[in-house]
Amino acid sequence: MKKNKIVVAAEVFSSNLGDYAIYDSLSKLLLSQNIEAIPLDISFRREFSMNTGDDSSLQSARSTWKSLIPKKIKHHRFTQYMVTRTMWHLVHRKNIITYWSELIRNCDAVIIGGGQLLTDTSANFHTKIALITDIANKFNKPVCILGCGVGSYLDPKAQKNIKKALDYASFISLRDSDSANRLKPLMRNDISLNVYPDLAFALRPTANKTSEEESLKQKKKVCGFNIMPIDAFKIYNPNLKDITSKTYIDFWKRLACEANKEDMQVHIMTNGSIQDYEQAKSIYKSMLLDDIDVMLTDRPISPLDLYDQISDVDYLITMRMHAGIIGQAYDKSVSTLIWDDKIPGVWKEAGDKRVAINSDIILSLEPWKELKIAFEASKNISSDDLNKRISISLDKCLKVIYPKN
Repeated sequence: MKKNKIVVAAEVFSSNLGDYAIYDSLSKLLLSQNIEAIPLDISFRREFSMNTGDDSSLQSARSTWKSLIPKKIKHHRFTQYMVTRTMWHLVHRKNIITYWSELIRNCDAVIIGGGQLLTDTSANFHTKIALITDIANKFNKPVCILGCGVGSYLDPKAQKNIKKALDYASFISLRDSDSANRLKPLMRNDISLNVYPDLAFALRPTANKTSEEESLKQKKKVCGFNIMPIDAFKIYNPNLKDITSKTYIDFWKRLACEANKEDMQVHIMTNGSIQDYEQAKSIYKSMLLDDIDVMLTDRPISPLDLYDQISDVDYLITMRMHAGIIGQAYDKSVSTLIWDDKIPGVWKEAGDKRVAINSDIILSLEPWKELKIAFEASKNISSDDLNKRISISLDKCLKVIYPKN
């Protein structure tokens, strides 16, 4: 009997390992329906570069281009955009079209699956999604949009490319109401717009610890601090635009001291990004100088590493949204700081937007009280309800792809 196959297009192999949790959750849900998920990373990766090294030819070309750009402008958004576009036309396009065409030609359908992919950034997701749509159309394969978020601003080119995908799509489901409202003006009239929770909320723990392992577990509760650099908060929140590195580190010190007072061990952790880990190390070293009881976990280099680190905590304060979602799926008490306007809507759709906390808390002298409210809100979210609603969204999607089943 021929096995059903669906290509899942997403940020699958990102260095931010939380992105993989979306694909991982969806692929397991598909497998439970006897459908194999075929990963298509829309940023051209074919595996985790931190494990195996990037594709050597692409990495070499990327390094060559970067070496030619003066340091002062290398990290400017326009520079990043121009490098991305140049690399796309000169290096990636022909190979990627061949590779993606082979994947899509041999599948039943394409699911554009999760994350804020319908957006307008230097990564040019909308251009790639339009290309995927063109390839699917060429081979007469249905395209579904499932669990995606929509950026707050879409320029005319982004709108045109996203509208191409929407016009061809057989099913559309977004992860929050704000995303749905942003997409409505681009929608055709004959298709409904669904809203269901982020796919990663359906992720299940990879292994159950034995009772012996549980008995050996340290008696102290563990509070995880999931760290990212302060720059994203400065961009998002005008109240933080003048914040210094010292103020940011002092915020985490206040939290660690409060956690220690409640007899908690603090684990400083990241989602795998090197930049996140460098920030985490600086916070850790500063805490050690103040004799704060804290440990720094290794930088995770695979999704399983990240899952294991999150499974070892009881409470989790996150800056990367999908670290918090994984924590929620693993039944941890979670709070998430807002550095992007997508975050409250995602948690509202999950069951309680109080899990998401205004990033002004970084300036608070007593942030722990607010975090405890978020922890309680997280505990009151029903995992059964989340799983049920995500399953409904997938069932609707599959009925469109396999109408005769």
